[in-house]
Amino acid sequence: MSCDLVLSALGAVSALCIDQVNGCIVAGVQEVIRVYDPEARKIVQKNVGHTDSVRCLIHIPERSQYISASWDKTVRIWNAYKKTGRKRANVEFRENDEESDN
Repeated sequence: MSCDLVLSALGAVSALCIDQVNGCIVAGVQEVIRVYDPEARKIVQKNVGHTDSVRCLIHIPERSQYISASWDKTVRIWNAYKKTGRKRANVEFRENDEESDN
């Protein structure tokens, strides 16, 4: 079997969880929390604050938060990534559109 997708973590991954609301992969990469969007194939959020490797990581969808624990002896609460949809302009174009004076 082959792997479907490889995302570069840019460091050692020590913790991992899935953000099921957005379909993102949340990884503790050394002392940084990185949120990857597998559809966009890029990092969409980076949370910096720990001073040592992240040990544990969970997503709490009801509160839109990630919680991380680190070897730096801290537990941190982060705002979860919010995926924004692309909005289409609702504009209709007509040929030979004339203004009328009413």
